[in-house]
Amino acid sequence: MSSGVLPGDPVSPDVRIRIAAAGGFLGGAVVVLIVLVARVATGSPGILDAIADAIVLHMPSALFAAGIQAYGAHAKGILFAATSGGVVVAGAALAAVLATTRAIPRRSIRRNSAILGITALATAELAILPLAGSGFVGADLVSDAVALQVPLVAAALAYGLVTAAYLRSTVEPRSNASSPGRVTDGQGPEILEDGRLVPLERPVRRRSVLQVGLLAAGAGSILGSALILVRRSQATAEQALPGSPGDPEGTPGFGFTRAVTPIGQFYVVSKEYVPVEVDESGWRLAVSGLVENPREYTLPELRALP
Repeated sequence: MSSGVLPGDPVSPDVRIRIAAAGGFLGGAVVVLIVLVARVATGSPGILDAIADAIVLHMPSALFAAGIQAYGAHAKGILFAATSGGVVVAGAALAAVLATTRAIPRRSIRRNSAILGITALATAELAILPLAGSGFVGADLVSDAVALQVPLVAAALAYGLVTAAYLRSTVEPRSNASSPGRVTDGQGPEILEDGRLVPLERPVRRRSVLQVGLLAAGAGSILGSALILVRRSQATAEQALPGSPGDPEGTPGFGFTRAVTPIGQFYVVSKEYVPVEVDESGWRLAVSGLVENPREYTLPELRALP
């Protein structure tokens, strides 16, 4: 009966899964930083906004009221931070699942990064965004398509590369009993790396430097994301609700919305998988019922209102 360990594999499946999860955690941290930087740079809602809004929409009213009472204007900022943390944890979980199913090979950075990146992007576009009510590939999210998709693709690529590189830097070849104190793949003083034979000391040293660099990148991403979230939450909480002078429309933020919501910040809730096209010439809004002056408005008439 097979033990589940590939021939020549230097680590057990359980250890490999934990290593993959750690790499996915670092990759998830980089994903959050990329998405947050794009969110601040473009001012356009992204996947984190979609997830946070979906959580608020389905949150029990008592819990929502308790959060507002406890945290005030910082409540949504805290929710946004928690959402970001959830994305990091999801990155670790995704890598662990792929390692469990043996979908990622042992030592191929290129193939591993491609599999991880494509899987992460497909999960975001075809599962997370639809479940958040934004439709497949974010079709129902009120956001610029480029501002949504470019950071997502970049984040998925970065996730795959960071996770695969960490996995490669941690899983080292076996030690060779015939060469005490040296690490080889069991074949001699040289090992095969990226299709070519290289001296033993070089891949080991490269792995150590790469691992330290990836850990530093993950820590920097977490720190950078935290700083962005704190600054944006504080700035939003300090803004006057109706809109500060010189900023009548209000700058989109992570806290309370303004007393009068600008048109550009309205969001659309739709249960349709494909966006519905409206015939503007025949569309009417009827105001009837318990009103003194029932009437109908055309779309141009509504747009002309102050």
